[in-house]
Amino acid sequence: MVHVKMAAALIIQLYLFALVSVPVKFDGTSGVQVRIPSNLADLAAYNSLKFYITLSPATRARRQDQTDKQFVFYLGNKNSSKEFLGMILQGQRLHWLFNVGGDTAEVEMPEDVLTDGNFNSILLERILQYGQMSISSETHERQVKVEVEAGGDYGLLNLQTDETVFYVGGYPDSFTPPVQLQVPNFKGCIELETLNEQVLSIYNFESIFQLNTTEEKPCGGIKPVSTQPWVNDAAYFDGTGYAEVTFKGDSEKKMYRFGLEVKLISHSGIVLLLQSQEKFLCMAVQKGRLRVFYDITGTLEELHPKDQESPDLKLNDAEPKFLEFIIIYDATTRVILRNNRQTLINFVFTTPLPRFEGNYYLAGVPEEKMPETLKALFPHQGSLKGCFRNIKAMNTYIDLKMMTNSGISYGCPNDLLVTREAFFSGQSYLNLSPDNIPDLGNNFYAGFGFRTDQRNGIMFYHQAQDWVCQVLMDNGHVVVRAGNNEVKTEKTYNDDSDHYLALYSNTNGVRLYVDDVLEKTEDTGRGGGSSPLALLAGGVYLGGTPDHSLSNYTGCLSNLFIKRDKSPQMVMDLMSSNENIDVLLDCPASKKPQQIMATPPRQKSSKGKIRKPAGGGRSVGQSR
Repeated sequence: MVHVKMAAALIIQLYLFALVSVPVKFDGTSGVQVRIPSNLADLAAYNSLKFYITLSPATRARRQDQTDKQFVFYLGNKNSSKEFLGMILQGQRLHWLFNVGGDTAEVEMPEDVLTDGNFNSILLERILQYGQMSISSETHERQVKVEVEAGGDYGLLNLQTDETVFYVGGYPDSFTPPVQLQVPNFKGCIELETLNEQVLSIYNFESIFQLNTTEEKPCGGIKPVSTQPWVNDAAYFDGTGYAEVTFKGDSEKKMYRFGLEVKLISHSGIVLLLQSQEKFLCMAVQKGRLRVFYDITGTLEELHPKDQESPDLKLNDAEPKFLEFIIIYDATTRVILRNNRQTLINFVFTTPLPRFEGNYYLAGVPEEKMPETLKALFPHQGSLKGCFRNIKAMNTYIDLKMMTNSGISYGCPNDLLVTREAFFSGQSYLNLSPDNIPDLGNNFYAGFGFRTDQRNGIMFYHQAQDWVCQVLMDNGHVVVRAGNNEVKTEKTYNDDSDHYLALYSNTNGVRLYVDDVLEKTEDTGRGGGSSPLALLAGGVYLGGTPDHSLSNYTGCLSNLFIKRDKSPQMVMDLMSSNENIDVLLDCPASKKPQQIMATPPRQKSSKGKIRKPAGGGRSVGQSR
């Protein structure tokens, strides 16, 4: 009975920890299998993993032998001969390894993990074959970065739902890691924060190995804290959750004021929902613009702004906005909405509004609490992705850490607000101006993810200094035209599944991979020719072109990469486009499981004329 009670207490404790970010203390024998994310397709081309790490006192005391190695984490295939991300600690230095189908890349961080018990912040970023690791700490007040490039032509972390595991601190006897990770378990503390901008907790586990949180003391130490606004004092919502804010109403007060600062990138969702039984008042964003909905009679209605063309209605540009939602109770009820002190709505109700007291929902709503009349607009939670700070209710500051919440982490650096995906309607496009990219005849390398059920449409159009490059769907086939070359896939890809294409171009021709498989293509003899558009050299159109000379694309594009002449290599932020014509910077969920479709075994590259130079997993630089 005692063991049953202890087990029950442990389960409850772990469940509560799974709702928040809490460090886990590993004793050198324990480990955790963390639940894998639902969208594995998003991990294929791009990874961004942030976590905190510190050594235990016993480990620090004996950390003289720099050959000692410890296992930190493994994220990858159950068959470890396939693709993976992994990390070990050697002495006091972290080694990051990843394999995306070619040679395994490995890089050492040239900075020791702290030995004073405080936490280091670690950020791992990868786009295709290119990785960057950074470390920072409160003690040293600096950030150290190191870069690495994997050798070979392949660039995807191909993971299938039933064949993927994520081990932290240690691994079970039934698993054999890659030889480089076959080292003793970790002794110290680790706290996960985000993976591809989604909040992550070690306590959201599939299973645990010899982990006893009731006996081990909690991890102490200080985490790095930035003095920059937003980075230090904002809460990041990852688009999956919400916060339930409690406040004290006052029936004697005539004015209820709610204020908050936001940086949003979601195009649709609920900013703030006030409820009184079946009645509600809701500030929301739809198609990137502020909206106010209400229901006090059983019918959904909307408050319209006095100037529906006002630029202050735009909300999803990741720029800081100060929003005020004010209700004035008098002989009538007045509702005022302001953005950056500009009044957008000032409406007087002839039917009095109820007093909304007790609590409200922020950045989303639990599905069971969503009003029936709002479900048509927000069929799930209406969760938002973005950052919130300086939240006030009735002139009182709200501490979200004290409120019921999910999908939240604290601190909002700009890298969390990078927009990596977009949905194109067939009438929309983006215009981008990437810098420091080579000509098509000079080892040009680009890639992007796509998902569509349409047979035709232009996905990518690039005007280089020398030639034009076009990537399009043609009766379901992927066609690449560059200069005087055109290649066309044998297979069709308009199956509404996630795919990723990569193209290499030089003076010898074009090489095309889809889902890391080299397409057997034939040169048709047709090419991109000269540009019919008045487009400056270096410019890129995604999803269509202004003149509609080719059918615009309908579907999702994501994780756009164009190799630059200068480091670091990085995924392109679609929010930074020069021109956005009706493009939603978010993709609807796939109707199928979100993973790169299973592909036949890769065809090993022969010594062809067009090869990406092998990197051999070497470090390519570091900065301080």
